[in-house]
Amino acid sequence: MGKSIASIIPLSKWPGFKENDRNGILKLQEALVIDPLKHDTLFLLGKCFTALKSNDPTEAKGYLHKALACFQKASHVDPGDAVYFSSVQQLTKLGAGDEQGHSYYCLDGQGHSC
Repeated sequence: MGKSIASIIPLSKWPGFKENDRNGILKLQEALVIDPLKHDTLFLLGKCFTALKSNDPTEAKGYLHKALACFQKASHVDPGDAVYFSSVQQLTKLGAGDEQGHSYYCLDGQGHSC
């Protein structure tokens, strides 16, 4: 499969991207309501969650949980994409799963899993 633009250009280098820009997350979540299996949109949403910063450790870990869930679903939809798989592995190593090793599923603004 071809690489998506998201896997080639780091999110922080995108014009106009701000770490706390929640509008981008909302737009990606809206896109997933239309097509919940759009793997590159899932990946971008995961990248946005990893870019969010918080001084609260619980909130920060929540962002990583959401990112992991998005990366896992993207990897499931397009299992041949090494970037998606690598993203899952990296966040798992960071401890984004719970104590039993389970992942968390993020929800879009309408309660659907991303």
